[in-house]
Amino acid sequence: MIHLENPEGPDSVLNLFKENGFDDTQITKIVRTRPHLLLSDPENTLLPKIEFFRSKGVSSSDLPRIITTSPDLLNRSLENHIIPCYDFLKSVLVVNKKVITTLKRSRWSILNNITKTMVPNIELLREVGASQIAVSFFVTKYPDYAFSKPSKLVKAVQEVKEMGFNPSRLVFMEALKVVFSLRKPTREYKFEIFRRWGWSKEDFLAAFRKHPCFMLLSEEKIMKAMNYLVNKLGRPSTDIARNPVVLNYSLEKRIIPRCSVVQILIAKDVVKNDLCLSTFILITEKSFLESENSCKISTENTYRVEKPKLGEKGILRISQKKQREFPDKISDVGFGESMVSQKSQDKEFDFSVFHKCTFWDARKAISGVWRQPI
Repeated sequence: MIHLENPEGPDSVLNLFKENGFDDTQITKIVRTRPHLLLSDPENTLLPKIEFFRSKGVSSSDLPRIITTSPDLLNRSLENHIIPCYDFLKSVLVVNKKVITTLKRSRWSILNNITKTMVPNIELLREVGASQIAVSFFVTKYPDYAFSKPSKLVKAVQEVKEMGFNPSRLVFMEALKVVFSLRKPTREYKFEIFRRWGWSKEDFLAAFRKHPCFMLLSEEKIMKAMNYLVNKLGRPSTDIARNPVVLNYSLEKRIIPRCSVVQILIAKDVVKNDLCLSTFILITEKSFLESENSCKISTENTYRVEKPKLGEKGILRISQKKQREFPDKISDVGFGESMVSQKSQDKEFDFSVFHKCTFWDARKAISGVWRQPI
């Protein structure tokens, strides 16, 4: 409890918040969690800190979010903590926008001692081989883990390394998040869930190395997705182990609708029955609809298939670079008699050989991987 002898002081604090873009909900949250801030000197204590963040490019919408997320920032010294903290984050992240993102996501980590927590943790990550990109990713996305107690980070890093992760890759940082978020008994229980679906220890570790964050899913979500994919669609459970990211998507909004479309295409003998789940679950809605409706392929402007009616001829557009790399690949894989048109990047082929070939097989054909047209 705080004792307010004169309401003018607290009113000045509230007015300062309002003038700087804080709404009533944000002000209420700050006052409820840190009521003593109402006794602060708005002009000499609070305003200089707000002006500092403004000077660094923090927008009128981001500033209230940063302060509401970590109101104790206003209790810290501007010269002895806030400015050194900001400067250190800038030295690590380089880009000012990433510093602001880190501040918005940090609940308490930026309140830690810089020399005792922040500096040792960054040094540790670099010592084990983390790249600048990986360090920046970890600090920006998970600041409260990046700036946890150094002893905790040391233990987590060692555990993740023992699982076979490469510290230079972003997935190493995702694995750190999981290790921080879930205690070992909880992770072992998650393995038991998948073991009941037929996963071996090796399957589980392989899935974890590919996409660690599937471990954070609830048991209910895991069971529903596995039940649909394995029991209703007849997919081997190891298919999901090879593509664990599929489990992260909504069963009702993504997995079931797309699988239903693919099942219709399979029944009509339009596509093969062994499509990889990631082929049609992970792509964007736009790409999925294009693949379903027009057999159109587009890969970084390298090539695309047009006029996809079965039995008709279409034009396969291939970049000059790809032609130099794979000049004979299209005819080699048996797409019929290939002809080079007046435009050197155009080749014509008969779509009638395409009737049981997936769109992604065509892409592999161009790269020289797929060799057996059906």
